[in-house]
Amino acid sequence: MLITSQPFSHRLFFITIILFSVSVTARADVSFFLLEAVGFAAQWNSAGHASVHLSNVCTDNYTQLRPCRTGERGVVISSFRNLGAEENYEWMAMPLLPFLYGVEDERDIPLYVNEAILTALRERYRRQRLADLIPVANDGYWQHLIGAALRRDIYAFTVTTSAEQDATFIAAFNHAPNVNRFRQFSNNCTDFAARVLNQYYPHSARRDWLNDFGTTTPQAIAKSFSKFAKKHPELQFRITRFSQAHGTLKRSQDARKLTQEALRSPKYLAPLLLWQPHLAVGFAGSYWLFGRFNPDREYRQHAGETKLFGTKQDWKEANTAFAQLLAQADEVQFFFRELEQNGEPSFDAAGALQLQLKATGQMVGLTRSNLRSHNHQLAYKLLLAKIAAELQAKEKNRDSFATFQANWDLLASVQYRER
Repeated sequence: MLITSQPFSHRLFFITIILFSVSVTARADVSFFLLEAVGFAAQWNSAGHASVHLSNVCTDNYTQLRPCRTGERGVVISSFRNLGAEENYEWMAMPLLPFLYGVEDERDIPLYVNEAILTALRERYRRQRLADLIPVANDGYWQHLIGAALRRDIYAFTVTTSAEQDATFIAAFNHAPNVNRFRQFSNNCTDFAARVLNQYYPHSARRDWLNDFGTTTPQAIAKSFSKFAKKHPELQFRITRFSQAHGTLKRSQDARKLTQEALRSPKYLAPLLLWQPHLAVGFAGSYWLFGRFNPDREYRQHAGETKLFGTKQDWKEANTAFAQLLAQADEVQFFFRELEQNGEPSFDAAGALQLQLKATGQMVGLTRSNLRSHNHQLAYKLLLAKIAAELQAKEKNRDSFATFQANWDLLASVQYRER
């Protein structure tokens, strides 16, 4: 049930992060990160991207690894075609929060994101932390190492590890040459992630030769790693999802295997049916019999906390309560677009994101640390727009109900102060 008068609780909003970070502090983990498809890549194959989070492995310079100290949350290791660094590195290791949200403090996670905001976050982090590796802003894939969850959904498939496994991995990767030999079909980002997983648990990550035509896709590794983990209950398998931020960025697309993409995408399916219908039948049979895997369904089965998602009645009550709020509020349907067109992002004295409206000069805080430090009317409208976006989203694209409730509580706290 939604409560509109209680103050906002930081603890509740970050429940999805806490569920993930508890394992970071209490034990060592390795997580396969399945990142949904975005940009040009989403237009031609929707394979997505793959990275690996190691909760007890950290770094001081992004290319050399060490054990984590107390309070650290580990690194996400990623490989790309071209990271844009002065050295042609195969991989870089990024601390967890900057990788997900482009910030170093949970209180500074943006409530709203557009292209200008994402660019500002990435450039600030490059200047403050990566200048030795990337002294000049460029089009390299280093940008994808910062704020990844602001642009796309990410599924984390997690199992436990040991300090001994971490030490072995650190020694192996620190002594191996970090030189990029990227090849799209034989040594891509997912091949790299599979190599990391197999360093910890041999044969846990396997490509799907039949459904991916010999290459390696993130969904194939997610499926094989999940299958391996389920056979070993002592590994305490669980799945977390980091949902794409609200705003005007185009939504990410489901990560797919290649036969699945051929069957789901009209640009591939239409020619197949017209010129090679027997291939379409073969692809369908291959995927149906050997390739099927739904990351979101797996997430809901292995999240470890069923109350996280809310019931149909919970969401129904939320819709009813929100309709009553909208009856008393200004139009919010186009507020995100208005912020994109008329807002200029910057950072306040504490380093938190803010947005100034060019026409009026009014300022709106974009994080939980500074939302109530600026124009309260704009803050209230921003939260209304967030809640509206959540309620209008498809079930698969919704954040957890716990996070939704926390946003509602934050709205109530802003409304209460207005009075």
